[in-house]
Amino acid sequence: MTTPSGAGGCERCQSAVAANEAIRRFVAGRTVWPPEALAELDQLRAAWRAAVAREMVEAA
Repeated sequence: MTTPSGAGGCERCQSAVAANEAIRRFVAGRTVWPPEALAELDQLRAAWRAAVAREMVEAA
């Protein structure tokens, strides 16, 4: 799902669409949110926000 990139030191570079899908898969059917799951969700959201920001800069 995530692909490393040598350029810019990005550890979890992916498209915003792929990041969004990862979030959707992670939360699907989930009713209990232990701290570990919330931490993973936070990481997925950070990856999504970074991807959106990258794509906005590229589009500009």
